[in-house]
Amino acid sequence: MSKLKKRVKSKPCVRKAPLVWKVRAHARPTLPADIGMGVLFVIPIILFAYGWQGDVSDEAKETLISGGIISVFIYSYLWSFGVRQKTVFEYRVNELGGSMACQLYYPKYAGRFFKGLAIFAFIAILSIISIDPSLIWIAAGPAGISIAAAVKLLNWENPVEHHATDWARYDLVFIDRRRKMVVPSFHADPLAGFEVHLEKARIDDFVAFLKTVIPHAEFREAEWKW
Repeated sequence: MSKLKKRVKSKPCVRKAPLVWKVRAHARPTLPADIGMGVLFVIPIILFAYGWQGDVSDEAKETLISGGIISVFIYSYLWSFGVRQKTVFEYRVNELGGSMACQLYYPKYAGRFFKGLAIFAFIAILSIISIDPSLIWIAAGPAGISIAAAVKLLNWENPVEHHATDWARYDLVFIDRRRKMVVPSFHADPLAGFEVHLEKARIDDFVAFLKTVIPHAEFREAEWKW
């Protein structure tokens, strides 16, 4: 009587699909710089108020008021596009490691706006020189600086940075809920962490995922100060 042999098919090893998400966030803590900019804003406000209400000559009043207004615009620009500039982070994560691509956030029309601004600057400078050729000397001074800045704007690009890592390297994980970050790092060198920005609702899910891929790591609820 022949023996029936049962064939057992082994299940193929199926790798889970990678997690992919994109988020906008501040790359660094902004509170110290926010306080510094707040102090700077006080100066033009004082200038404007003194020029508006102070007992000064008409010429000084005009200088103080215009100086205060211009300073507010300059500080507002520095605060918006410097201190408060956000970064777009795009993550791709699986059980072996993760990769990140990041670039500064600008509106979609930013490229066209900067190029238009550069063309306007060129036209304005050339128009001034064509109206009064004796002003050609300004091309070596303020206009020269403006032309250099316009060329930079004309060739403006928003570069993308790429980083990748393996989870097995890490033995410490920071969980910063205030900044909505999870940072796999090292006991020996905490600064060398892989910063992961998340939406608040996804923090616990990502921490649970990391506990499955690096169960030996210490998970610490702490502020990420870097």
